Amino acid sequence: MCPFGEGSVQRSFLTNLTTTNFAGLLSQHHEYKTLGTGKEMIANMKKDLAKLREWIA
Repeated sequence: MCPFGEGSVQRSFLTNLTTTNFAGLLSQHHEYKTLGTGKEMIANMKKDLAKLREWIA
């Protein structure tokens, strides 16, 4: 329950995924206990989405 890159979801996962024949969709799921609510949580989700886009670029 932390931002991408600070827990079990690391860039290496996506790097390894590109070495396979994976052709499916990626989904982003959030469960933040300490990263705010409302506008603060939306801002944190946007940060994670930006990180995900950076990793898959």
